[in-house]
Amino acid sequence: MISKGFINIANMIFDFQRIYGGKVQMGISDKLRYLKTQIGTLVRRIDEHEVQAELSQAKGDLNKTLMDLKKLEDDASSLREVFS
Repeated sequence: MISKGFINIANMIFDFQRIYGGKVQMGISDKLRYLKTQIGTLVRRIDEHEVQAELSQAKGDLNKTLMDLKKLEDDASSLREVFS
């Protein structure tokens, strides 16, 4: 996931150089501001993907816990029947 982010950063830098390198005169501060904005956007996207992955993992864990609780409930019912 993170290596993909670095590839995206590299691609943004190459695109930036291709688009702005010789065609438009920009000051260094403008170039840095542009890259900072693009990298910030990418970091937010990576964070969103990581959150999604963590939520998916948590959902799976909760589903497993729910199944375990249902099994315990069934076991308790069976024990009640045996001892009644």
